[in-house]
Amino acid sequence: MRRAFLQNVTLGSRHAVVITEGLLIYLNEQTVVELANDLREVPAFKRWLMDLCSPNIVARMKRTYGPALASAPMKFAPVNGAGFFEEHGWRASSIRPLFYEAIKHRRVPLWMRIAGRILPAANPRKPRGPWAAVIGYERSAPAVG
Repeated sequence: MRRAFLQNVTLGSRHAVVITEGLLIYLNEQTVVELANDLREVPAFKRWLMDLCSPNIVARMKRTYGPALASAPMKFAPVNGAGFFEEHGWRASSIRPLFYEAIKHRRVPLWMRIAGRILPAANPRKPRGPWAAVIGYERSAPAVG
């Protein structure tokens, strides 16, 4: 049903972009896999933009916000980071750490901007450690069974 909807919504399009900012973290892994596969099957979808967090960051947010997240629990934080979607036919074409994007757009206090000049960027391709990023993917593979 979702795939039919996606086909319908892209009728006449050759280059569509999907943006799932603020969504995937609330879905379970099975649903994210199905969505990745369905999007890959629709030829018009060439790019997919998303935000993604490490399990470490999600665990911290759960500890910090606890009961406030009860009605919208965070579920998706792939242990293999940006590679998760590459296993489902999407190739990461751009990875922008959220911390450095926040610094660039002056969305953090001055002391964090200064710290950002000396701290190394976290790598969403490495499964351990805290990281959050905006990642752009391109469809890279034909359908897999």
